[in-house]
Amino acid sequence: AIKVSKRKIKGSGSRSNMLREVYALAALSDQATEGTFHIVRYYQAWVEESTLYIQTELCDGNLRQIMEKNGLSTDSCRFSFLRQILLALALLHDNSIVHLDIKPENIFIKGDQYKLGDFGLAKNVTQTQFIEEGDSRYMAEELLLEDHSNLTKVRKFC
Repeated sequence: AIKVSKRKIKGSGSRSNMLREVYALAALSDQATEGTFHIVRYYQAWVEESTLYIQTELCDGNLRQIMEKNGLSTDSCRFSFLRQILLALALLHDNSIVHLDIKPENIFIKGDQYKLGDFGLAKNVTQTQFIEEGDSRYMAEELLLEDHSNLTKVRKFC
């Protein structure tokens, strides 16, 4: 799949912000192991005429589409979904990365695997503690309360 940025790159600040998705995906892809990797795989990125292109693996669809079609029909299916996304979050948080835009449209399905994707708002919390982005409908309570002290903590019960 190729994601085409909707925004044009205008200056070094804009370029830096737009490339954070690439940096996050590249850092995580280095740790990929087949069958246990619940992040959409990154292949390459490039800029043409001030437009950023990101090539990732092609998935079958996203969670929003599945929910609208037939939902997560069994307890086993729901458990598998939760476990896989929590493993993805653990990998992010182990690398001091917070996603900031987890929602059904950004959880992709490939076969029987659920994968977290769209890292356009991702941040490395070792570099910045100023976080104001994300979809408030899905935002963690800590972000709504501006408590950034535990952003990378995730329970390791998977």
